[in-house]
Amino acid sequence: MLKKTSSTKNEPSISDMLLIHLNKKDRDLFKRAGKGDASVMEDPRVTTIKDQMGRTPLHYLAYSGNIEVLKHPQVATLASEEDYIGTTPLFALAVAGKTEVLEYPDVMKYRLEKCSNYTVLHTLALYSDDVYTILKHPLVDKVKDSMNRTPLYILAQRGRFEILDHPSVMDGFENGDSPLHALLHRIANWLSDSYFMKQVLKDIKSKNPKEVLEEVFSTRVIKAFKAYKDSGNP
Repeated sequence: MLKKTSSTKNEPSISDMLLIHLNKKDRDLFKRAGKGDASVMEDPRVTTIKDQMGRTPLHYLAYSGNIEVLKHPQVATLASEEDYIGTTPLFALAVAGKTEVLEYPDVMKYRLEKCSNYTVLHTLALYSDDVYTILKHPLVDKVKDSMNRTPLYILAQRGRFEILDHPSVMDGFENGDSPLHALLHRIANWLSDSYFMKQVLKDIKSKNPKEVLEEVFSTRVIKAFKAYKDSGNP
């Protein structure tokens, strides 16, 4: 009896395809960088050889989340050429969710002009789970991208409830464009409930936003549990 085999066996992965034009020695340097091996920074090729997206091994090291990359002199200036964004290792480290990137000197002066004029703080807001560190940054509710969004607003769009404790969560409320509104939109999508926002916004001016959301969700949990029991489940 023949063994069932996968049709994808031995086929190159997407990352391999990006390195297919390189020799084995260069590919190995990329793979070491991608695994977080900081010793690749000792190799002069770390900033010169590129994958098919224009990214160097230094970018790969940053995407791995190794904060040692911050010690490299080109971490903030080495832009990839073909990814349509011009990502530098500095921003790649933010994509990896590492809030240590905020300790880099003058970090907030760098922008991704081809990507909504993002700052590193916007990028962290989009990708990092270290939300409380982001919320402590003095510019989290002030610096804006090209779409007029703050990092606080982006956290809200992600559905991060931690923003409810921030004093600027209601900024823009009268215009219907506050971080709170962004959070409610996300929750409404999760619940597939078009009436959710109306229910919450009705009481939001007279109560603390966090209390209102807790009330709504506690009521929903109780209803869901009752429906579960009524269906005959033990």
